Amino acid sequence: RNSAERLESAHAGTPAWHSTSHQALRLAMGAPSSTIPGRRVLLLCIDGCRSDAMALSGQALCKKFMAENGVFSFSCDAAPCLDSRSVSGPSWASILTGRRPAEHRVVSNEPKDDMDHVSAPSLCKLLAPSRSAVVLSTSWAGLEQILQPSEAQDAVHRFALDGKDVSKWKASTQEATEALKRILDGGAEAPSEADRAHGVEEPPATLVIGYYDIVDEVGHNYGFGPHIDAYADAVAFAAGECGQVLAAVEARVSSSGEEWLVGVISDHGGSVTAGVKCLCPKLFASFSTDRLTGEQVNYQGCHGIELLPSHRYVFGGFLHLGGAGRKRTREGLIAAAQCKKAVDYEGMTSLDVVPTILDFLGVERPSEGLPGRNLFAPVLET
Repeated sequence: RNSAERLESAHAGTPAWHSTSHQALRLAMGAPSSTIPGRRVLLLCIDGCRSDAMALSGQALCKKFMAENGVFSFSCDAAPCLDSRSVSGPSWASILTGRRPAEHRVVSNEPKDDMDHVSAPSLCKLLAPSRSAVVLSTSWAGLEQILQPSEAQDAVHRFALDGKDVSKWKASTQEATEALKRILDGGAEAPSEADRAHGVEEPPATLVIGYYDIVDEVGHNYGFGPHIDAYADAVAFAAGECGQVLAAVEARVSSSGEEWLVGVISDHGGSVTAGVKCLCPKLFASFSTDRLTGEQVNYQGCHGIELLPSHRYVFGGFLHLGGAGRKRTREGLIAAAQCKKAVDYEGMTSLDVVPTILDFLGVERPSEGLPGRNLFAPVLET
């Protein structure tokens, strides 16, 4: 789970959408990938963040999504299917592909076993040839392999969380935040001098993804829960970093007139390992021997038991910024003027992230459909 090694992709037997040819991808998906001009998306991913801890330690960030033009849930289901697991690999794969585990086929955290052959296109692939920018604050190789960004087109910035020193983890997380702010400011995504000399002017990224792993790292080493001081502090810290990035988007909207959809989501919660052993000994025995590696069981904090709400439910939300208010189309595109108040979406699941983003950008969904919903559509119908 914490390996810093970046595993190489195996190409044999990969599906058509895995190809580096974006034309092949478009033909395979049977849908155009052009987006509505002036619309962009920021998705902030906080690994291992319990909803109750976010409510207590990340109040300022939560309130942003509870304001006008937002949808949010403190009970977003990170394991909505019978074959789902509240574990990073399969959960992030569902969030970033919009597919059930039976479709994307990621069942564990082991990139070597699962993620070289992810069987569903991620957001980066679905939006091609539009550019994506990805900032990773982690030493886990799995998320990048789920996203499978194009080396030729998408930008990836990596900031490792090495060792066991929380202060160093925080410093690396802050570096990731600064990278996101530079991207949103336009500086980090400007074409090189060589590109300009050849007349190449790359468009800015349509999709920006920021991934923070510090909360999960602290949860495993100290225990998951708002009553654990180190965990509560990590949640507050990560929420503060996300707040800085959100402020950068707000500044960009004010100066550029663009429309942005900003999302925040987590993949699972967790609990203190000793508590699960004590309160649910039979459940923990089955969980530890059949479903997880001994590495996680030996940590102070664990996750992956879907029967426990603290493991399964997370905070999730979207916020629409900018725009003069467009009339709703048949595809359910967001109309700012019609979203009068934030909506507490109790039925939100991890499968709703991709369709909400695709509809906002005006990208046609895959021909075979997606199981999730556009979270803003019910708001527009009221």
